[in-house]
Amino acid sequence: MKKTFLLLMSGLMAVSCAGCSSDDEIYVNVDNDKSSKKKTSSDKDNDDETKKSADLFGDESDEDGDDAGDDQKEGKKNKETKEHAMDEQRLLDDIDYLLTGDKKEREGQYITFGRYEQDNDTSNGAEPIEWEVITEDGGKVLLVSRYALEFMPFNTVQDSVYWGNCSLHAWMNNEFYESAFTDAEKKLISPTARKLEAYWLIDSESIKDVVDYVFCLNYKELEKYYTIEKGYYCYTCEDIKTEPSEYVREKAMEYGSKQAAEHGYGDAMAFGGMSEEGFINWWLSDASPTYGAAGKVTCSGNFGWDMDGYTFLDESNNKLLGVRPAIWISKGE
Repeated sequence: MKKTFLLLMSGLMAVSCAGCSSDDEIYVNVDNDKSSKKKTSSDKDNDDETKKSADLFGDESDEDGDDAGDDQKEGKKNKETKEHAMDEQRLLDDIDYLLTGDKKEREGQYITFGRYEQDNDTSNGAEPIEWEVITEDGGKVLLVSRYALEFMPFNTVQDSVYWGNCSLHAWMNNEFYESAFTDAEKKLISPTARKLEAYWLIDSESIKDVVDYVFCLNYKELEKYYTIEKGYYCYTCEDIKTEPSEYVREKAMEYGSKQAAEHGYGDAMAFGGMSEEGFINWWLSDASPTYGAAGKVTCSGNFGWDMDGYTFLDESNNKLLGVRPAIWISKGE
Protein backbone atom coordinates (compact mmCIF):
# COMPACT_ATOMS: atom_id res chain seq x y z
CA MET A 1 0.00 0.00 0.00
CA LYS A 2 1.30 3.42 -0.89
CA LYS A 3 1.77 5.71 2.05
CA THR A 4 1.65 9.49 1.87
CA PHE A 5 2.74 11.85 4.65
CA LEU A 6 0.10 14.57 4.45
CA LEU A 7 1.95 17.46 6.01
CA LEU A 8 -0.27 20.52 5.67
CA MET A 9 1.66 23.70 6.36
CA SER A 10 -0.17 26.05 8.69
CA GLY A 11 -0.13 28.80 6.09
CA LEU A 12 -2.27 26.54 3.90
CA MET A 13 -4.89 25.57 6.48
CA ALA A 14 -8.18 27.36 6.93
CA VAL A 15 -8.16 26.28 10.59
CA SER A 16 -5.08 25.00 12.41
CA CYS A 17 -4.99 22.99 15.61
CA ALA A 18 -1.27 22.21 15.49
CA GLY A 19 0.12 21.05 18.79
CA CYS A 20 -3.22 19.86 20.26
CA SER A 21 -2.72 16.73 22.33
CA SER A 22 -5.21 13.90 22.42
CA ASP A 23 -6.52 15.35 25.72
CA ASP A 24 -7.22 18.74 24.19
CA GLU A 25 -10.78 19.31 23.04
CA ILE A 26 -12.47 22.21 21.32
CA TYR A 27 -16.08 22.92 22.16
CA VAL A 28 -18.53 25.07 20.25
CA ASN A 29 -21.55 25.93 22.38
CA VAL A 30 -24.72 26.43 20.36
CA ASP A 31 -27.69 27.70 22.36
CA ASN A 32 -30.90 26.34 20.84
CA ASP A 33 -33.17 27.57 23.64
CA LYS A 34 -34.91 30.57 22.10
CA SER A 35 -36.52 31.54 25.40
CA SER A 36 -33.09 32.12 26.94
CA LYS A 37 -32.49 34.90 24.42
CA LYS A 38 -35.47 36.98 25.63
CA LYS A 39 -34.53 39.93 27.80
CA THR A 40 -36.47 40.91 30.90
CA SER A 41 -37.16 44.54 31.76
CA SER A 42 -34.48 44.42 34.44
CA ASP A 43 -32.03 43.12 31.86
CA LYS A 44 -32.91 46.06 29.64
CA ASP A 45 -32.37 48.53 32.52
CA ASN A 46 -28.96 46.97 33.22
CA ASP A 47 -28.04 47.28 29.53
CA ASP A 48 -29.02 50.96 29.58
CA GLU A 49 -26.85 51.60 32.62
CA THR A 50 -23.94 49.80 30.97
CA LYS A 51 -24.33 51.94 27.85
CA LYS A 52 -24.37 55.12 29.92
CA SER A 53 -21.18 54.08 31.69
CA ALA A 54 -19.56 53.37 28.36
CA ASP A 55 -20.54 56.84 27.11
CA LEU A 56 -19.14 58.53 30.22
CA PHE A 57 -15.85 56.63 30.23
CA GLY A 58 -15.50 56.03 26.50
CA ASP A 59 -11.88 57.25 26.18
CA GLU A 60 -10.63 55.00 28.98
CA SER A 61 -12.46 51.91 27.76
CA ASP A 62 -11.27 52.49 24.17
CA GLU A 63 -7.69 52.73 25.37
CA ASP A 64 -8.08 49.48 27.28
CA GLY A 65 -9.61 47.97 24.16
CA ASP A 66 -6.64 49.05 22.07
CA ASP A 67 -4.25 47.46 24.54
CA ALA A 68 -6.29 44.27 24.51
CA GLY A 69 -6.33 44.31 20.73
CA ASP A 70 -2.54 44.69 20.58
CA ASP A 71 -2.12 41.82 23.03
CA GLN A 72 -4.47 39.69 20.95
CA LYS A 73 -2.55 40.42 17.75
CA GLU A 74 0.76 39.65 19.44
CA GLY A 75 -0.66 36.40 20.81
CA LYS A 76 -1.91 35.40 17.35
CA LYS A 77 1.50 36.19 15.81
CA ASN A 78 3.28 34.10 18.44
CA LYS A 79 0.86 31.24 17.86
CA GLU A 80 1.44 31.31 14.09
CA THR A 81 5.21 31.39 14.61
CA LYS A 82 4.95 28.37 16.89
CA GLU A 83 2.75 26.50 14.41
CA HIS A 84 5.18 27.19 11.56
CA ALA A 85 8.03 25.84 13.67
CA MET A 86 6.02 22.74 14.54
CA ASP A 87 5.03 22.14 10.90
CA GLU A 88 8.65 22.55 9.83
CA GLN A 89 9.71 19.97 12.43
CA ARG A 90 7.04 17.54 11.21
CA LEU A 91 8.38 17.90 7.66
CA LEU A 92 11.96 17.25 8.76
CA ASP A 93 10.84 14.28 10.88
CA ASP A 94 9.02 12.77 7.91
CA ILE A 95 12.09 13.31 5.71
CA ASP A 96 14.32 11.63 8.31
CA TYR A 97 11.94 8.67 8.42
CA LEU A 98 12.01 8.26 4.65
CA LEU A 99 15.80 8.54 4.54
CA THR A 100 16.13 5.67 7.01
CA GLY A 101 16.84 2.27 5.54
CA ASP A 102 17.12 1.08 1.97
CA LYS A 103 15.61 3.16 -0.83
CA LYS A 104 13.49 0.22 -1.97
CA GLU A 105 11.84 0.12 1.44
CA ARG A 106 10.41 3.61 1.01
CA GLU A 107 9.01 3.17 -2.51
CA GLY A 108 5.51 4.54 -2.76
CA GLN A 109 5.98 6.77 0.28
CA TYR A 110 5.86 10.53 -0.20
CA ILE A 111 5.75 13.76 1.76
CA THR A 112 3.56 16.75 0.91
CA PHE A 113 4.93 20.27 0.66
CA GLY A 114 3.42 23.25 -1.17
CA ARG A 115 0.29 23.22 -3.33
CA TYR A 116 -0.47 23.26 -7.06
CA GLU A 117 -3.51 22.60 -9.24
CA GLN A 118 -3.60 18.87 -10.01
CA ASP A 119 -7.14 17.46 -10.14
CA ASN A 120 -8.18 19.79 -12.99
CA ASP A 121 -10.91 21.31 -10.83
CA THR A 122 -9.97 24.89 -9.95
CA SER A 123 -13.15 25.38 -7.92
CA ASN A 124 -11.70 23.39 -5.00
CA GLY A 125 -8.32 25.14 -4.95
CA ALA A 126 -4.83 23.73 -5.42
CA GLU A 127 -3.86 20.32 -4.11
CA PRO A 128 -0.88 19.42 -1.87
CA ILE A 129 2.19 18.48 -3.90
CA GLU A 130 3.60 15.00 -3.23
CA TRP A 131 7.38 14.65 -3.31
CA GLU A 132 9.74 11.72 -3.55
CA VAL A 133 12.64 11.95 -1.09
CA ILE A 134 15.77 11.22 -3.13
CA THR A 135 18.88 11.81 -1.02
CA GLU A 136 20.51 13.86 1.74
CA ASP A 137 23.71 15.77 1.13
CA GLY A 138 25.43 18.30 3.40
CA GLY A 139 22.37 19.10 5.50
CA LYS A 140 20.07 19.37 2.48
CA VAL A 141 17.51 16.94 1.10
CA LEU A 142 16.63 16.53 -2.58
CA LEU A 143 12.91 16.23 -3.37
CA VAL A 144 11.39 15.48 -6.79
CA SER A 145 7.67 15.78 -7.47
CA ARG A 146 5.82 12.51 -7.71
CA TYR A 147 3.76 13.66 -10.70
CA ALA A 148 4.43 15.83 -13.72
CA LEU A 149 2.81 19.08 -12.58
CA GLU A 150 2.80 21.06 -15.83
CA PHE A 151 2.90 20.58 -19.59
CA MET A 152 4.87 23.14 -21.57
CA PRO A 153 7.82 23.71 -23.94
CA PHE A 154 11.43 23.97 -22.79
CA ASN A 155 11.55 27.40 -24.37
CA THR A 156 8.86 29.54 -25.97
CA VAL A 157 10.98 30.37 -29.05
CA GLN A 158 13.40 28.34 -31.16
CA ASP A 159 16.81 29.54 -30.10
CA SER A 160 20.21 28.38 -28.91
CA VAL A 161 19.08 28.06 -25.34
CA TYR A 162 20.45 26.33 -22.29
CA TRP A 163 18.81 25.73 -18.90
CA GLY A 164 19.84 29.06 -17.39
CA ASN A 165 18.14 31.21 -20.03
CA CYS A 166 15.16 29.13 -21.17
CA SER A 167 11.53 30.01 -20.41
CA LEU A 168 11.00 26.80 -18.41
CA HIS A 169 13.77 27.82 -16.02
CA ALA A 170 12.21 31.28 -15.63
CA TRP A 171 8.74 29.80 -15.01
CA MET A 172 9.97 27.37 -12.36
CA ASN A 173 11.92 29.97 -10.39
CA ASN A 174 9.28 32.69 -10.63
CA GLU A 175 5.63 31.79 -11.30
CA PHE A 176 5.76 28.25 -9.92
CA TYR A 177 7.96 29.13 -6.94
CA GLU A 178 5.75 32.08 -5.97
CA SER A 179 2.40 30.31 -6.40
CA ALA A 180 3.21 26.84 -5.05
CA PHE A 181 4.86 27.76 -1.75
CA THR A 182 3.99 29.95 1.21
CA ASP A 183 6.54 32.37 2.67
CA ALA A 184 7.16 29.90 5.51
CA GLU A 185 7.78 27.09 3.02
CA LYS A 186 10.10 29.21 0.89
CA LYS A 187 12.40 29.61 3.88
CA LEU A 188 13.03 25.87 3.78
CA ILE A 189 13.91 25.78 0.07
CA SER A 190 17.64 26.09 -0.39
CA PRO A 191 19.02 27.97 -3.42
CA THR A 192 21.47 25.60 -5.04
CA ALA A 193 24.33 26.25 -7.44
CA ARG A 194 24.17 23.62 -10.15
CA LYS A 195 26.84 22.79 -12.69
CA LEU A 196 25.04 22.28 -15.97
CA GLU A 197 25.79 19.21 -18.01
CA ALA A 198 25.19 19.39 -21.72
CA TYR A 199 24.22 17.12 -24.55
CA TRP A 200 25.86 16.21 -27.81
CA LEU A 201 27.84 18.71 -29.95
CA ILE A 202 27.35 21.97 -28.13
CA ASP A 203 29.37 25.09 -27.63
CA SER A 204 30.26 24.50 -23.98
CA GLU A 205 31.41 28.09 -23.54
CA SER A 206 27.80 29.26 -23.93
CA ILE A 207 26.64 27.17 -20.98
CA LYS A 208 26.53 29.10 -17.73
CA ASP A 209 26.06 27.46 -14.35
CA VAL A 210 23.06 28.78 -12.46
CA VAL A 211 21.63 29.03 -8.95
CA ASP A 212 18.16 27.47 -8.76
CA TYR A 213 15.37 27.32 -6.22
CA VAL A 214 13.39 24.96 -8.45
CA PHE A 215 14.78 22.97 -11.37
CA CYS A 216 14.55 19.92 -13.63
CA LEU A 217 16.98 17.08 -12.99
CA ASN A 218 19.77 16.55 -15.51
CA TYR A 219 21.00 13.22 -16.86
CA LYS A 220 24.05 13.17 -14.54
CA GLU A 221 21.73 13.48 -11.54
CA LEU A 222 19.60 10.60 -12.82
CA GLU A 223 22.75 8.46 -13.08
CA LYS A 224 23.82 9.51 -9.58
CA TYR A 225 20.57 9.04 -7.69
CA TYR A 226 18.84 6.16 -9.50
CA THR A 227 19.76 2.63 -10.46
CA ILE A 228 20.29 2.96 -14.21
CA GLU A 229 20.57 0.23 -16.81
CA LYS A 230 23.04 1.40 -19.46
CA GLY A 231 22.13 0.01 -22.85
CA TYR A 232 23.78 0.52 -26.21
CA TYR A 233 21.18 3.00 -27.41
CA CYS A 234 19.98 4.57 -24.19
CA TYR A 235 19.83 4.49 -20.41
CA THR A 236 16.75 2.97 -18.79
CA CYS A 237 15.23 3.09 -15.32
CA GLU A 238 11.79 1.94 -14.23
CA ASP A 239 11.90 4.28 -11.21
CA ILE A 240 11.94 7.44 -13.33
CA LYS A 241 8.76 6.62 -15.24
CA THR A 242 6.36 9.38 -14.20
CA GLU A 243 2.61 9.80 -14.26
CA PRO A 244 1.00 13.17 -15.03
CA SER A 245 -1.45 14.84 -12.69
CA GLU A 246 -5.03 14.83 -13.97
CA TYR A 247 -4.59 18.50 -14.87
CA VAL A 248 -1.51 17.68 -16.99
CA ARG A 249 -3.18 14.63 -18.51
CA GLU A 250 -6.02 16.79 -19.82
CA LYS A 251 -3.58 19.34 -21.26
CA ALA A 252 -1.54 16.59 -22.92
CA MET A 253 -4.63 14.99 -24.45
CA GLU A 254 -5.82 18.33 -25.80
CA TYR A 255 -2.38 19.02 -27.29
CA GLY A 256 -2.16 15.48 -28.67
CA SER A 257 -5.57 15.73 -30.31
CA LYS A 258 -4.54 18.88 -32.16
CA GLN A 259 -1.26 17.31 -33.27
CA ALA A 260 -2.99 14.17 -34.51
CA ALA A 261 -5.52 16.25 -36.46
CA GLU A 262 -2.76 18.33 -38.07
CA HIS A 263 -0.73 15.26 -39.07
CA GLY A 264 -3.75 13.28 -40.21
CA TYR A 265 -2.74 10.14 -38.32
CA GLY A 266 -1.99 8.79 -34.86
CA ASP A 267 -3.84 9.30 -31.60
CA ALA A 268 -3.96 11.98 -28.95
CA MET A 269 -2.20 9.92 -26.30
CA ALA A 270 0.85 9.19 -28.46
CA PHE A 271 1.18 12.78 -29.69
CA GLY A 272 0.73 13.98 -26.10
CA GLY A 273 3.78 11.94 -25.09
CA MET A 274 1.87 9.44 -22.95
CA SER A 275 1.95 5.66 -22.83
CA GLU A 276 -1.05 3.34 -22.49
CA GLU A 277 0.21 2.54 -18.98
CA GLY A 278 -0.36 6.18 -18.04
CA PHE A 279 3.21 7.55 -18.00
CA ILE A 280 4.36 10.77 -19.71
CA ASN A 281 7.52 12.22 -21.28
CA TRP A 282 9.20 14.86 -19.09
CA TRP A 283 11.98 17.43 -19.54
CA LEU A 284 15.52 17.25 -18.21
CA SER A 285 17.57 20.41 -17.82
CA ASP A 286 20.19 19.31 -20.34
CA ALA A 287 20.07 21.34 -23.55
CA SER A 288 21.80 21.40 -26.92
CA PRO A 289 22.07 24.99 -28.18
CA THR A 290 23.55 23.59 -31.41
CA TYR A 291 20.28 21.86 -32.24
CA GLY A 292 17.85 24.07 -30.31
CA ALA A 293 16.78 20.99 -28.39
CA ALA A 294 16.65 19.65 -24.83
CA GLY A 295 16.88 16.28 -23.12
CA LYS A 296 13.93 14.27 -21.87
CA VAL A 297 12.90 11.13 -20.05
CA THR A 298 10.45 9.11 -22.12
CA CYS A 299 7.25 7.55 -20.87
CA SER A 300 9.12 4.22 -21.10
CA GLY A 301 11.78 5.39 -18.63
CA ASN A 302 14.50 5.91 -21.27
CA PHE A 303 16.92 8.82 -21.50
CA GLY A 304 20.30 9.60 -23.02
CA TRP A 305 21.04 9.46 -26.73
CA ASP A 306 21.77 7.04 -29.53
CA MET A 307 24.82 7.17 -31.81
CA ASP A 308 23.30 10.01 -33.82
CA GLY A 309 22.60 12.06 -30.71
CA TYR A 310 18.95 12.69 -31.48
CA THR A 311 16.71 10.00 -30.01
CA PHE A 312 16.05 11.47 -26.59
CA LEU A 313 16.17 15.15 -27.46
CA ASP A 314 13.12 17.18 -28.45
CA GLU A 315 12.88 20.57 -30.11
CA SER A 316 12.80 23.09 -27.30
CA ASN A 317 9.87 25.14 -28.60
CA ASN A 318 7.88 22.79 -30.85
CA LYS A 319 7.25 20.08 -28.30
CA LEU A 320 5.30 20.26 -25.07
CA LEU A 321 6.40 17.78 -22.41
CA GLY A 322 5.66 17.09 -18.77
CA VAL A 323 7.44 19.14 -16.10
CA ARG A 324 8.63 17.43 -12.93
CA PRO A 325 10.02 20.02 -10.47
CA ALA A 326 12.86 19.28 -8.06
CA ILE A 327 13.96 21.25 -4.97
CA TRP A 328 16.55 21.05 -2.21
CA ILE A 329 15.19 21.45 1.34
CA SER A 330 17.58 22.74 3.98
CA LYS A 331 17.58 20.79 7.25
CA GLY A 332 19.72 23.37 9.03
CA GLU A 333 22.41 22.44 11.49
